[in-house]
Amino acid sequence: MTPLDEEGLREALDGLPLAVSVHEPLEGGRRFRILAFNRRAEAMEGLSHRQVLGRELQEVFPAAEAFGLLAVMRRVLGSGKAEAMPGAPYADERICGWREHEVHPLPSGRLMLISRDLDARAMTSVQREVRGSDQRYELLAEASLDGIWDWDLAGDRVFFSDRWKAQLGYQRHELEDSVATWKRLLHPDDRPRVQQ
Repeated sequence: MTPLDEEGLREALDGLPLAVSVHEPLEGGRRFRILAFNRRAEAMEGLSHRQVLGRELQEVFPAAEAFGLLAVMRRVLGSGKAEAMPGAPYADERICGWREHEVHPLPSGRLMLISRDLDARAMTSVQREVRGSDQRYELLAEASLDGIWDWDLAGDRVFFSDRWKAQLGYQRHELEDSVATWKRLLHPDDRPRVQQ
């Protein structure tokens, strides 16, 4: 069996469902050079592996020292034991977001960094909550005997309940939930005053 070449290593790292990078310590761990940067890491950080390979970590991520990542990497390098870095805000001139890291020592003396974008995870959670809230609102509107309409001024969107449409003599499919529909249904004498 032959050892993995650079292309084989890249293929293996790209197959992982996590953002992974490999770092070589320089000057006893004072600095670190990026040796590998998989596709998940590229997507998370908005950089291609060609932009970062061979460059120093501190050059690509200038706030890594202040963020505390280098201290964790130095401890792992010295102890030989993996360490998890809890989520914290990271910011430099290019990136601003919450990151979580695990640093693992490799037999070669290099370090493997597994990174997670907590903003993306939080956004997914918020999207699920909003979707659930929208579904509860729709169920409430359906169960109500009242006709309900709602205008989201910030998003410039309108929702008409099926009961509201029926009270006006329309079938569900006959009225589109839109501001244009709402304006069209206004009495012509009322339009100027209402739009003002």
